[in-house]
Amino acid sequence: MKIIKHAAEYCSFYIAGSIEGRIPIDVEGRQFAFDSRCINVGCIAGQFDDVEITILSPGETVPDAPPALDRFISTSEGMVIFFDALVDNIHTLPVTGKKTRIRIWVNNNREADKVTVAVG
Repeated sequence: MKIIKHAAEYCSFYIAGSIEGRIPIDVEGRQFAFDSRCINVGCIAGQFDDVEITILSPGETVPDAPPALDRFISTSEGMVIFFDALVDNIHTLPVTGKKTRIRIWVNNNREADKVTVAVG
């Protein structure tokens, strides 16, 4: 488990297999925007507070509640990268396989300040 406190730019951070390419844009205030290679996670604005991101590696215990989002992303480069508009690498986690399951739990559906991400 890795816990990171981060002041997220533009009320979001991204989870992807690469920092190259298009970032899915939030539509109509939804918590998440995503495509096959990237997840845009809405969170509290960095100027108000840091978001606490808990990253769980494969095999670690996940929360009991159902995740707010459960998706697979393309990870053909062998890694999952957490980043935002200004920081290219908040955290990188090596993975195996061309696709990786990402499950996300949040403590608030509008402006989460605690986000748990299970990778794998």
